[in-house]
Amino acid sequence: MDLTKTFDDRKTKLNKVLRPDSHIIYQYDFGDGWYHQIVVENIETIEDESWGESRVLDGARACPPEDVGGPPGYEVFLTTLRDNPDSEEATHYRQWVGPGFDSERFDIRAANAALMRLATNRWGNR
Repeated sequence: MDLTKTFDDRKTKLNKVLRPDSHIIYQYDFGDGWYHQIVVENIETIEDESWGESRVLDGARACPPEDVGGPPGYEVFLTTLRDNPDSEEATHYRQWVGPGFDSERFDIRAANAALMRLATNRWGNR
C-alpha cells in the first residue's frame, strides 16, 4: 500500500487497499488533528452474513470529548481535571462532558454497538 496516497472513504472499500499486517493512518476531525493508526490483524470471509461483520477486539481509555481541541486540548482537559479538580475550569469541563466521564474507562460493548449501528445504517437491516 502506498502510504503517501489518500483515499475517499465514501468510495473506497477497505478490502481493496488493506491486507493482513498492513495499517492505515486515519485522520478524524481535520480541525482538531486526531490521527489513529489502525492495524489489520486478519481478514476473514464470513459466509453466513452477506454484509460481513466487524468487531472491536480490544481498546483502552475513553474517547475524548468532541471538539476538545485535539491532542493538546485533551491534555489540558485531563490535566485540569486531575490537578485542579475544584477549579472553575474543571467545573466547566465536568458540566460539558456530563456525569460519569472516566478517561480510563474503555467500553468494548459500546464500541461494538457503534460498529453494528454503522453497518445497519449503511447496508440496511441486519
